Amino acid sequence: MDRALAALDRGRQVGSDATEGHRATGPSYGIKAQIRKHTESAQFDRLHEYVEKKYVKTVGETVAAQGDGWSSYHQGCPVEACFFVAALGNTFVAKDLEQATRIAYGSDREFRRVVTLEGALFEKSGTMSGGGSKPHGGKMGTSIRMSISAEAIVAAKEDQLKVLRQRITDAAKCYQASEKVESRLEMELAKSTKEAESSAAEHSYIEKQLSTLKTASEPRKDELMRLKELENIISTEEKEVVKLSKCSSKLRDRATELQKKVEDAGGEALKDQKAKVSKTQSDIDKLCSEVNQQKVNIASGEKMIKKLVKSIEELNKEKENLIVQKEKMEASFKLVEQKAFEVQENYKKTQVLIDKHTEVYNEKKAEYNELKKSTEDIRATEVDTEFKLQDSKKLLKDWEMKVKGYKKMLDDIQIDLAKHMDQIQRDAVDPDKLQATLTDISMNDVNDLKRAVEMVALLEAQLKENEPKLGFHCRIPHERTVVQ
Repeated sequence: MDRALAALDRGRQVGSDATEGHRATGPSYGIKAQIRKHTESAQFDRLHEYVEKKYVKTVGETVAAQGDGWSSYHQGCPVEACFFVAALGNTFVAKDLEQATRIAYGSDREFRRVVTLEGALFEKSGTMSGGGSKPHGGKMGTSIRMSISAEAIVAAKEDQLKVLRQRITDAAKCYQASEKVESRLEMELAKSTKEAESSAAEHSYIEKQLSTLKTASEPRKDELMRLKELENIISTEEKEVVKLSKCSSKLRDRATELQKKVEDAGGEALKDQKAKVSKTQSDIDKLCSEVNQQKVNIASGEKMIKKLVKSIEELNKEKENLIVQKEKMEASFKLVEQKAFEVQENYKKTQVLIDKHTEVYNEKKAEYNELKKSTEDIRATEVDTEFKLQDSKKLLKDWEMKVKGYKKMLDDIQIDLAKHMDQIQRDAVDPDKLQATLTDISMNDVNDLKRAVEMVALLEAQLKENEPKLGFHCRIPHERTVVQ
């Protein structure tokens, strides 16, 4: 807005200077001033209509152009309006910063100059000045933020890579610990399996013994009947024995007496024989008891042999089962070992790829830094060249305006010369002196005109030489052209 007001003041000053200059030209000032005023009014009306019909409708948002207030403020001074247009250009007023940002950075490059009610101004170059509490840069700022975000993304990728490496290391450690736990659990499982099988075998053997003992302890019916009969017989026989013992008590006494007499009758030899017989009988009884004991031992040994044979068979079966389990475990161990080798190979390949990608990343980062530096240099050169080009075009326009002024002055001089020649002919002035005087004046004017034309040609050549060196298409804002 300050730029616009300064341009307005300059326009007023130029307008006043132009008015004084035209007044000094003579009686033709009135017609020329009216023509110029009519032309400027028509140009202002066309410009205002162009802004209202094209820009406001094209943007598609409820915004106000700076030209909306020109008709009421500059009705009496179209020159000031034109300078106002040249200073502001295609400037739109947005209600807030969000709307101004959306319009300024939109797809159409003609609506890049936007100002908010708070005073924030978006220039055509993309920069922002004034207003707001947050800094907003132009396209260079956005590209820098994009480059910073790309570096942040690369840093995040590096962090993810470190996390993946740590996870791979943790997985390898966990795998080794799992292998140790697996081997220990396998040993405990084999031990528990053996204990369970031995307990099951012992349980089955005890159940069999219990069943045999139960069957052996339960008497049969015929044995029970026989036992009852024997008990009856024993009771009857006991009664008979009691009777007989009562009857034979006397006979027993007599027998004892006779026994004593018989023993006394044999003497010492008979006693020795009886002692030998009793000793032999005791030896026989002892040997019988030993024989019976040996028979019992033989029977228990046979049972033990059968039990051992059975346990040997069970152990053979268990051995076969253990061999099968061992083969299965060896096969599974080979598979696990193969998988471990594959995991190790994959880890090595992954490590190689990570190293390669790290090298590629470093190379790409160096290339990116070089490209970024060259891009910044190109942008700086582009800005400088654009400023130089604008200065050259401005100088070219000034020289063109000077050429037009010189041509107009030449036409006026020729007209005045014709009038003076007529006046000289009427006054009868010496032709030779007049010709010498006119030759000096015309030669100076012609030399000035030639120098101006040569300067214009030189500037045009420089402009043509500068344009291909830019590497981009320059846009000249036609709306800023001041009506001279």
